[in-house]
Amino acid sequence: MTQKQCDAYYMKDGSDCPGMNSMYAGMEGYTDPSRYNNDPRPTEVVTKDELSKYPELGAKGVGVSKQYAGREPRFYASVAYNGSVWHMLNADINQKEEKDVQIFYYRGESDGYKIGTNWLNTGIGIKKFVHPNDLSDADKAYDASRIEAKYAPDIRYAEILLNYAEALNEVQGTYEIPSWNGEKMHTITRTTEELKKGFNQSVSVQGYQIMMCMIVLINFVLRLSGNVRLNCLRRGIVSLIFVVGVMRR
Repeated sequence: MTQKQCDAYYMKDGSDCPGMNSMYAGMEGYTDPSRYNNDPRPTEVVTKDELSKYPELGAKGVGVSKQYAGREPRFYASVAYNGSVWHMLNADINQKEEKDVQIFYYRGESDGYKIGTNWLNTGIGIKKFVHPNDLSDADKAYDASRIEAKYAPDIRYAEILLNYAEALNEVQGTYEIPSWNGEKMHTITRTTEELKKGFNQSVSVQGYQIMMCMIVLINFVLRLSGNVRLNCLRRGIVSLIFVVGVMRR
């Protein structure tokens, strides 16, 4: 993982991390102050006496750079920062295997990967899609039985429905769309009934009208702002409006 990817995760209060994209400030695409943060990065590490101030780091947070402290939950679930803990709960203590191991990625040192094909180029790894039980011994053949099976959805069905409803709200006129195998045609037009199909729920006409007015207003305001974080918020608000509409039906 690159430093830029690491910095994309917010602090636990929703603010940008200090120094986010500061190296790009003023460059093309980074002239908007919301795209970077010029505050200095923390240079200290967490000491034993300070550990209680950073519960998100767990019991083994000593020695971790403070730039990795106080981050949002997704950060700790996805980023293998220097000094993070790999749980490896499938470890067999009878085979002298360890659980909850803190790893520092220093080249040539006793902790982390040493110089070779497995060391991390950036010093920041990826934990996303790694189950706490997962365990792999680099010195032995890969043992899939010690890796938890995982689902890999390409896209959430809820996202498909929401995208369809949002796209339908922009439709003007009527369109005939062939099915995937060409055996039939689907008539697509912006109506209450068609929007109900998109949501796969029964939404009242009144609720639909209120919901569409709110969606149009939110789209108008946030698209004017051009703020990426606010546009992510827009999707969340649209989803919330839909849920409220369904609950009131």
